[in-house]
Amino acid sequence: MLAKELIKDTLPPLKTTDIASRALSWMDEFRLHYMPLVEDSNYLGLVSEVELIGFDEPQQTLGNLSLQLATPCVNADQHIYECLKFVTSNKYELIPVVDDNNQYLGIITMKDLMESFAVMQSVQAPGGIIVIEVNESDYSIAEISKIAESNGVRILNASVQRATEYSKLLVTLKLNVADLTRIEAAYNRYDYKVIATYHHSSQSSDLQNRYEGLMNYLNI
Repeated sequence: MLAKELIKDTLPPLKTTDIASRALSWMDEFRLHYMPLVEDSNYLGLVSEVELIGFDEPQQTLGNLSLQLATPCVNADQHIYECLKFVTSNKYELIPVVDDNNQYLGIITMKDLMESFAVMQSVQAPGGIIVIEVNESDYSIAEISKIAESNGVRILNASVQRATEYSKLLVTLKLNVADLTRIEAAYNRYDYKVIATYHHSSQSSDLQNRYEGLMNYLNI
């Protein structure tokens, strides 16, 4: 999924011909602290609400104000992962999107980004989640998938992160079945350490206790 596929056109950009009071009114209406500024479709940067409030000329056009514009943006062809990286390294509540010629295409809101990422990660798809620990040197998604498939289970999504213990990986699997009793036993047979499961079955423990246990293990 690319940035250009996440653009929503519900928020018009500010223009250099707009006056400061209008810009502040829009920021208040859309509940934003920053808005993109363009001139002839060319992206100039983000206008700050705090900076505009500091000016004593509310009827002055933005083009005539000495604005300190930050110019964060992503390219239209960048992957959604790059958009997420942008979010974690910047303070802005929206992501301006431009083409190769710095032409403004639109913005991505945090809500739209999170919803799209959730769909991509199969978060809303029915099924269960299992977290297993594996030595980094032994990690093989092919083997992990083979074990699942041999038990009639399909992996909808997989993500990997480093465990607190050096040389260990935590593999989080979203599966297409809600009852993970059999697949949990299967991974145990193949010497995978099952850290947590999130599912409903007659043998499952309380979901909240499992969640808290995982968070403690990850030191979150």
